[in-house]
Amino acid sequence: LLDHPQYTRPTEFSGLVVIVVVVTIVVAILASLVLTRRVTVLQSFSGIMVIVMGGLTLWFHDERFIKLKPTIYYVLIALILGYGYLAKRPVLKSVLGGAYPGLDQPGWDKLTRNWALFFAAMAGTLSNVQAGRLRALGVTSAKLGRSPSWAK
Repeated sequence: LLDHPQYTRPTEFSGLVVIVVVVTIVVAILASLVLTRRVTVLQSFSGIMVIVMGGLTLWFHDERFIKLKPTIYYVLIALILGYGYLAKRPVLKSVLGGAYPGLDQPGWDKLTRNWALFFAAMAGTLSNVQAGRLRALGVTSAKLGRSPSWAK
């Protein structure tokens, strides 16, 4: 159904969408740097992922790269958290410690394990379904919480 010419028109603008997303993430990181004088690890990681995958999308004119970004992101987060859990290194605590000041070590261990499993599940299900079924504008619209007009 999505290969029908009526539905392929929005992908002509996918390069513009990728540029807007990349510029937006750069502006957000710069705003954080100016306003708070710091950029968090998660902001940096997300920004690098968007810039690299967006750049590859534009360079190769292949929207599969930007569609794979969520899956790669979730896999990397799951691996980092999983490693931290198995190695007894508080990766999540170092990132989110200020948000949960009263959490003890067993609590951090459970939270880390659960988040690692959550991101592994996200990588295995939602990202693949979303990237495989939607065009570039559809993925962007879905991330913004709305259905693309051409899919109605």
